[in-house]
Amino acid sequence: MRRMSKRSFLLWPAFVVTMFILPGAFHASFARAGSLGHNLDDLYGSKVKMAADGSPLLTVGLMENKPVVRVTCKGRFRVESLLGNGLEMQAGTEVTVRIIKARPAKIRTWVEVASCDPSRIDFVKSTLQKWRKLGYSPRAYLKGGLIDIAGKTLDTRSFSIVLKGYDSRAGAMKAVEDLYRKKGVRASLFEEMLKLPGGRVRVSLSGSGSTLLEARDGVRFRPAAGDNPVVVKSVEYGRGYPWHGFEDRAFRGDIVVAIDSKAALSVINEVSLEHWLKGTVPSEIFSRAAMDALKAQACSARSEALAKLGTRHLADPFMLCASQHCQVYGGVTKEKKRTSEAVDSTRGMVLLDSTGRVLDAVYSAVSGGFTENNDAAWPSPPNPNLRGRPDGPTGDRSWDPFRHGLNDSNLREFLAHPPLTFEAKSSFLKADTFRWTKKLSSRELDALVAKKLDVGHVEKLDVLERGVSGRIVLLRILGDKGSAVVQRELPIRRLFGGLKSAMFVIDQCAGSQCTGPDRNGVFVFRGGGWGHGVGMSQIGAIGRAEAGQDFRQILDHYFSNAGLQRLYGK
Repeated sequence: MRRMSKRSFLLWPAFVVTMFILPGAFHASFARAGSLGHNLDDLYGSKVKMAADGSPLLTVGLMENKPVVRVTCKGRFRVESLLGNGLEMQAGTEVTVRIIKARPAKIRTWVEVASCDPSRIDFVKSTLQKWRKLGYSPRAYLKGGLIDIAGKTLDTRSFSIVLKGYDSRAGAMKAVEDLYRKKGVRASLFEEMLKLPGGRVRVSLSGSGSTLLEARDGVRFRPAAGDNPVVVKSVEYGRGYPWHGFEDRAFRGDIVVAIDSKAALSVINEVSLEHWLKGTVPSEIFSRAAMDALKAQACSARSEALAKLGTRHLADPFMLCASQHCQVYGGVTKEKKRTSEAVDSTRGMVLLDSTGRVLDAVYSAVSGGFTENNDAAWPSPPNPNLRGRPDGPTGDRSWDPFRHGLNDSNLREFLAHPPLTFEAKSSFLKADTFRWTKKLSSRELDALVAKKLDVGHVEKLDVLERGVSGRIVLLRILGDKGSAVVQRELPIRRLFGGLKSAMFVIDQCAGSQCTGPDRNGVFVFRGGGWGHGVGMSQIGAIGRAEAGQDFRQILDHYFSNAGLQRLYGK
């Protein structure tokens, strides 16, 4: 059987049963079960190990696609090959890692049209039959896995129904666009690792260039004492955001520099979940916020991380990244006393759904007063614990016109005259994140759209669908050369130069209607909130904590009907 992508923890009994139900259609997305004699097996493999503190050991991608990486340590440390042989270095020594030679991975990108949890075999079966009738050859992949923690088994598995595989991501993206244009289907992408990357790297003293070690596929930096973290020089952060920059950052645990799928270098931190949280919570929320808001953030971040293990970065030598795509992680450099206290006091506590699965407890900065359904933001099945809802006090009659959702008929009023929200009560709210305006001249809009779409001069923006919070799910761009439809809130926000959210209305003027130097037209975006709006509003959580709610009440509001349970710890 050929090797598939890394992140699954497939049990053979489940495989046999599913093969019987879905003959010829099921493909096990399993990692290299057992040793294949490759130095990158552990990094690209599926096994979740346990750290010394009793929490799962995470592999977190700090940087990727780098030609050179520089590393040092405040104390003594070892530099080793991935097989363990190496040498000890004096405190403060800086070394440089470069590639001697490398080959990229071979990856297949599949078009995913549906997903579900493993219990819904009937859905998988009917979906496969539906696409066969349409002339496709669909397959079902099992992603995620079963993770044992302190005698409890966590299930992160899910089925992905895919149609056709492509050797290039561009080809797969075109297929996604064609599926929507021809059949109205919103598809996404799923990557399968066919062949691991490989090569050799060299470690040398920074400055002198003296070679210290050459190794196959990558090297590991291990501190001699846990209280002397490894420092990675010039860590890139905030790519694609106004705060993009580079900074030397220190990290607990081991640092691995390995050849990645693009035949460049990735920097990976092997760190326990609880230590990872101490570098994540202060990177995601104000450390000066009310303690119950920090505790809610810690539980939410812990749950999201566990739920995503084995489901993301399937072609990378790590399971989670350190950016907004997963959760922002800054290592020891970003740790704060109060957020570390919040992590310690909620040690091992996660949110579970009614079936006992860990909830993907996502969050965003500011909901704008109304949270969003998960399936409106992403191509995922509706989750009963991630339903959009008002963020105002119970019983407040000013919410009556908006309580059942926002749409084209009431969104403009909601943005202009919002009812009382817990976000507005927060002492940390910035007015330009709760409500905002962005103006683009016709020329500016054309230039932004041309980076993504070939529609010519933009004549009209037509909203086709909104979610329950009023966030745009489908937007048609009408130009003098053609039209295109953009799906999902993040691509829509990025299309216009990075709008703060997709909860907005559009005003357009032309010719004599315009008041300004651009007589060809102006597009005005009036919106609310910052981020996707699904799950917990961080500013709303702070407002609720400041109003006297404890972290359990906060989590109960944003993740309705989810249960909080301690998996490990005191």
